[in-house]
Amino acid sequence: MDCYYARPYQHERKKGKYVFQSYFHDPSNPASLIDDDLSAVFEDQYHNLWIGTHNNGLELMDRATGTFKHYSAKGGPSSGLSSNVIRKIKADKDGKLWISTLNGIDIFDVKTGKFTVLNHVPNDPLTLNQNSTYDILKDAAGSMWVGTYYGGVNVYHANSTPFREYKTSLGGNGISSNVVSAIVEDENHNLWIGTEAEGLNYYNRTTGKFKAIKNEIGNPNSLSSNLVKAISIDKKGSVWVATYEGNLDRYLPFSGTFKHYKPNTADPHALNSNRIVCLLHDSRGRLWVGTRAQGVFLYNEAKDNFTLLNSAAYNQELKFVRTFLRILQKIYG
Repeated sequence: MDCYYARPYQHERKKGKYVFQSYFHDPSNPASLIDDDLSAVFEDQYHNLWIGTHNNGLELMDRATGTFKHYSAKGGPSSGLSSNVIRKIKADKDGKLWISTLNGIDIFDVKTGKFTVLNHVPNDPLTLNQNSTYDILKDAAGSMWVGTYYGGVNVYHANSTPFREYKTSLGGNGISSNVVSAIVEDENHNLWIGTEAEGLNYYNRTTGKFKAIKNEIGNPNSLSSNLVKAISIDKKGSVWVATYEGNLDRYLPFSGTFKHYKPNTADPHALNSNRIVCLLHDSRGRLWVGTRAQGVFLYNEAKDNFTLLNSAAYNQELKFVRTFLRILQKIYG
């Protein structure tokens, strides 16, 4: 899952230290960030930095000048977004941006500067089955998996007609909930799908079967909460699951066992919040954990504990994290 700070930062290295520059909305400057309430950050193949907001559309940052170009839901789909509520930004195999919104998927062609919209058309089974879209995954084959609110998972397979859907199925084979919050592909190209109410799902693409993994009251070897916010898979194949107001869970698929990391404010090397909203394994395999109101943590695998990122230069700005940044792995290697 991609992660990012609640506000955009630009950094440069001076005398072995990183210097952060933060950016805020300035009502007197039309070229400033349009809103401080951000939801997504994505760097495209041309190194453009795209920033989504919760209610004010899309931003393109000029990294040389620190100014922003605004895109909003105005002027029709060819010149603007279909919704100002931005949730995720990813790129497809052709480098076009897929932007999940409250009103479908907006596809932005970086070369032409034009938008097209994919949304639900009543009585047309080949379109999205739900406009309220959330997470997006581009798998190893180039297919685009879209998690929706109440429509399950919709899949656009490369070089085929969209869309195929995966939903709940009473008494049959399906995902445990149609409210999908996270989608991750493992090294075997199977999928792990998080939901907002019914736990974690494992989709075996060879057999086409789903397996639900949920919290079981009284069973410590189960998911700590069914409200899954983020998923990340480490190099050993362990599946890390961020649950909201539960714990950080580490699931070992081969043994079917869990290890729970519970918040403990009395322990300086433990997490201090059960409101975890994002996870990221960086290019060196390290796990970063973002919380809603208690900062960012780095997992120390050798000691099996956590360190709070607490540099005085930017600790206060990092305190409020929504889902945090892929650029982090560039900063810390």
